[in-house]
Amino acid sequence: GNKFIMDLPFIVLATQNPVEQEGTYRLPEAQLDRFLFKIDVDYPNLDEEIEIINREQNLQGNTKTDKVTAHLNQTQIAKFQDLVNQIIIESHLVKYIANI
Repeated sequence: GNKFIMDLPFIVLATQNPVEQEGTYRLPEAQLDRFLFKIDVDYPNLDEEIEIINREQNLQGNTKTDKVTAHLNQTQIAKFQDLVNQIIIESHLVKYIANI
């Protein structure tokens, strides 16, 4: 495989096709534990699909991402990540959290 060096911070998003799709298979247990969470997105019902189509038609060539502005830069995010790493959690709290 290829190794890519990423600047910090970075995020990885992965998708998985439904098993019903030809050529797709369930991930083995050794790979499943690499993901923090899983969101199942069902196909929209009729009313939801109509709403999606109407919203797309109303965009008229513009996307909502045109209005997105950054609130933090790369350096600020890295500083916050460093701050989080300085938080000390006592072992009894770790055990309590893990048991929730």
